[in-house]
Amino acid sequence: MSAVLDGGGNLRIGVVGNCVSGKSTLVCKLRALGYNAINVPQEHSVSRRFWRRIKTDFLIYLSCTLPVARARRPIEWGQERLNQQWDILSDAKEHAHVVIDTDLLTAEQVMALALCSIHKFTKEQKCNANVDPFVV
Repeated sequence: MSAVLDGGGNLRIGVVGNCVSGKSTLVCKLRALGYNAINVPQEHSVSRRFWRRIKTDFLIYLSCTLPVARARRPIEWGQERLNQQWDILSDAKEHAHVVIDTDLLTAEQVMALALCSIHKFTKEQKCNANVDPFVV
């Protein structure tokens, strides 16, 4: 994953997670700040590697438990379906730059954690770009 790092606006940020974990809310908030964020509907795919087709520079994984999902929105499915979503999302979770459990967090707190992780990533990428690979 190579990032384009001119101000963060061109950094392609993918957000994956189970249903009702806060993906759409986070993507909306990131876009409002000028970030190139996309909601990756991985949990509805049969492919565990669907997220890779989106070609993101930075991947955020969100999750929430069934009781929290039900408190946020009326849903008809149960734990078995949530377990299936987590299974489908396992590759994305393994490769995510940041994993955020949204159960006990507000949307603003999720946003703050995401921004902190994005800023740390872009700062590290800029530092690495300035290192001469031939100098030890």
